[in-house]
Amino acid sequence: MPYQKKYFIGLCGIAKDENKYIKEWVAYHHYIGFEKIYIYDNESSRPLFNELVDYLKREICEIYRIKGFGVQNKAYNHCLQNYGHECEWMAFFDIDEFLCLKNDDDIRTAMVDYEEYSGLSIQWDVFSSSGHISRPSGFVTLNYQQSLGYKTISKCIVKPELVDMTFTSHHFIFKEGISVNPDEEPAIGAYAPIAVDKICLNHYMYRSQEDFAEKLNKSDATYGEKNPRSWAGFYNQAKSHTVQHEDIVKVAQSVLHNMQSQKYEQKYDVRLSDAQIYDIDKILIYLAKIINSKNLGLAEVVFALCFKKFSDNEDFLNLGFQIALHQKKYDRAKKIIDFWMKHHPSKEAYLSYFTYLLCINDMDNAKKIYEFISESSVHLEDASLRSKLKQIADRHGFSLSACS
Repeated sequence: MPYQKKYFIGLCGIAKDENKYIKEWVAYHHYIGFEKIYIYDNESSRPLFNELVDYLKREICEIYRIKGFGVQNKAYNHCLQNYGHECEWMAFFDIDEFLCLKNDDDIRTAMVDYEEYSGLSIQWDVFSSSGHISRPSGFVTLNYQQSLGYKTISKCIVKPELVDMTFTSHHFIFKEGISVNPDEEPAIGAYAPIAVDKICLNHYMYRSQEDFAEKLNKSDATYGEKNPRSWAGFYNQAKSHTVQHEDIVKVAQSVLHNMQSQKYEQKYDVRLSDAQIYDIDKILIYLAKIINSKNLGLAEVVFALCFKKFSDNEDFLNLGFQIALHQKKYDRAKKIIDFWMKHHPSKEAYLSYFTYLLCINDMDNAKKIYEFISESSVHLEDASLRSKLKQIADRHGFSLSACS
């Protein structure tokens, strides 16, 4: 049976003395759709528990103590082995890394595009110190907006049931399948062609000079007791060319407002467990109701949560296709159509494909599909199919004469 999971997507991270920043990191990622956050506290001088009491009470996160030097892979493997079964997907980010969604406002919506893969490799956008000598008050995601540029190296979101082990903090060994970048190009180990138009990982590697000094004086979760970073790297970034990058700012401001108001909800406060209680008839009614209310962001999330469970139903796929069209997310609409045509080829699938081609103004292929459906309706003596085809054509102002 599909979806015997507690959470659609979880997040694992390891931290040492990140007390000043851990709350923002948890609040931000919870807000954009991570349903459970697993934190490994690597002997922080002041336990991270103190900063996250409210989030622990609400079961948004869990904290586990881990001792030793260079134990990042150990923590990741422990999380996979002990809690991986709870999640359909699990991400592995550091506390100075924030996921930046550019086409979506919830990670669960984005992950539907990668259902056929074992992992998603997301590339760094490295941020400078933005000229800060002392630590500024407030959010990291608002204080640092100068990007040093993208890197081919990646961090991963994986399907735990398909992972054999963590190889490095940047890539995993899979039992089957592969990891791809957001453009679906295969990753080779920790690296993939740069693809950051949809998703990237904002890496606040330096923060202020004061922060960097503290970083140099503590052990590193990956490399161990001796931190490999140096002042030379910090001074070089301070002199480097930067580009203003504000893609994350609007979301960060919403998270800040929630924290100030002592709110702990996600933007779309729905869970995988909510989707599991519905049968197909109820989910179709629920989705249609959400779409009619114009809350298309929530509709996208609900579709994502239910996709694996109901992807064998054409009415469900058609609703997902309509949601993508309403949002003008034509790449996602095409992926739904491709899945539909591959697994459930039907007259309705071809009508939706014709609609998609008209929406993207691909008139050559629209003409071809129109003629195919029209001829098929004659052979099948299907007046209803002819009528539906004409309705779609008329709605979009399509005519064969205009294509010739």
